[in-house]
Amino acid sequence: MIEIKKYPEVTYTHFDPEGNVIGVFNELENLDLRCQIAEQKLSGYYLYYKGMKLFIDENGQIVVWPQGLWGDMEILYAKLFSIRKKDIVPPVKDKDININSFIQKPARLYNPNDEFIGVISTEHQLHDVRIQIKHKQLENYYLMFNDVKIWIDRDGRIDFWPTGFFDRTEHQLMELL
Repeated sequence: MIEIKKYPEVTYTHFDPEGNVIGVFNELENLDLRCQIAEQKLSGYYLYYKGMKLFIDENGQIVVWPQGLWGDMEILYAKLFSIRKKDIVPPVKDKDININSFIQKPARLYNPNDEFIGVISTEHQLHDVRIQIKHKQLENYYLMFNDVKIWIDRDGRIDFWPTGFFDRTEHQLMELL
């Protein structure tokens, strides 16, 4: 059965480099603006979010992405891509062996200032981030997964590992024991 989650129409005021209001945009309009900025290699554009001035760089990226600023669309697109990917490359069938596709629900990475860094969608990305944190001895970075905050300590360790959180390899290796 299909149940559609309701998403509020959230808008923020956007400004050009001279400080002039160019519009009050929702997430899609913001994405359109960011595409145009990237295509034209413009700089100096920004928006305000909870009193913070958030700059958009010439690649169309919001330089500092605080937790709570949109992002649902990005997660939904990643989920849709994961679902479509298995249709694009169908599993190979053999009379004895199937090559299966697996979907991993992504996690969102945040820095100590609660600023959104990006979406982690593979175990390789997760472990790479953990290694970087360990090598640089960074603290207070965390992931959001299913509305649960998962801390990564300065040694790259994760103390709490919820079910479904990048645990496919562990389960598969247990099957081999």
